[in-house]
Parts: sequence; C-alpha cells; structure tokens
Amino acid sequence: MFEKVETILSNLLLNAIKFSSKNGDVFVTVEDRKKDILFTVKDTGRGISKTDLPNIFDLYFQTEMPDAPSEGGTGIGLAFSKELVELMKGKIWVESELRVGTT
Repeated sequence: MFEKVETILSNLLLNAIKFSSKNGDVFVTVEDRKKDILFTVKDTGRGISKTDLPNIFDLYFQTEMPDAPSEGGTGIGLAFSKELVELMKGKIWVESELRVGTT
C-alpha cells in the first residue's frame, strides 16, 4: 500500500512542479481524519480551464488550449494515480482556477 501512496504523491507533486512557474509555490498537507488520511497538493501554477477539468483524470488527456505551453508528458500519471486511489477505496479530485493554481 505504501508504494501506491508514494506513486500517487510523486505523480501529483511532479505535476504541481511542472505546471508552476520558477517563482511559484507548491504546498503539501497531510490530515489524519481517523478513518482516512487526506493528502492535499496545491500549486500556484497556471490552473486548469473549466473545459479541461472533467477530463483531467482521463488516460492520455492533454489540454488543447491554444495558449498553453507544451510541457510534454504522456497523460498517464493522473489516470494511473486515480486508478491506484480507487483500488485503495479512496477518492481523488481536482479544484482549479485559471491563472491562480490547482489543488
């Protein structure tokens, strides 16, 4: 189980770092909720458009926003993270505001 959590957090942290500017911030919090644990990864990056949000955990998804810089990647990390979270009976979701950041 710890390997799965490590993979999930690694994917989320790498995305947060990749999509934040050099002067941006990435925050990680861990909250013990007795029955479960809430991990939060928050960045001050460019954010995700409302049209992209429903697809962010889809396999191979890449934004088609014309002004979005290409950061590379395969579109596998978030889909794989979601699969691992669900295998452990957990939940994963995203909240984002364009030009403000993503949690």
